[in-house]
Amino acid sequence: MLTIDTLRADHVGADGGPAGVTPSLDALGRAGAVFLDATAHVPLTLPSHISIFSGRYPIAHGVHDNGSVAVPESVPMLATVLHATGITPQRSSRRTSFGDRPGWRADSRCTTIDSKTADARI
Repeated sequence: MLTIDTLRADHVGADGGPAGVTPSLDALGRAGAVFLDATAHVPLTLPSHISIFSGRYPIAHGVHDNGSVAVPESVPMLATVLHATGITPQRSSRRTSFGDRPGWRADSRCTTIDSKTADARI
């Protein structure tokens, strides 16, 4: 799963944008699934991603802003579920909004990879 914050879909070739501008994303789109219509539960990065990775609305997981609010241990996160099945999720981020902040406890089950390594894989 790849999530990107603040990217205009009409600038990505896989979404109908100009060819050649985003060749790596276009190749990834051809090899996987592209969602042309997606709606965020909240227009903020951290609570929106916690919703994606927990399957819960912000009212249920308790993260409502990009501050350092911790996700309660009672909220199951995708990385924890995957890890329990023997899959070790990987994450890469250039932003500190995920990093090792207290709100992003899912990272405790993820292997962190360098963002340059991630770029080479895309």
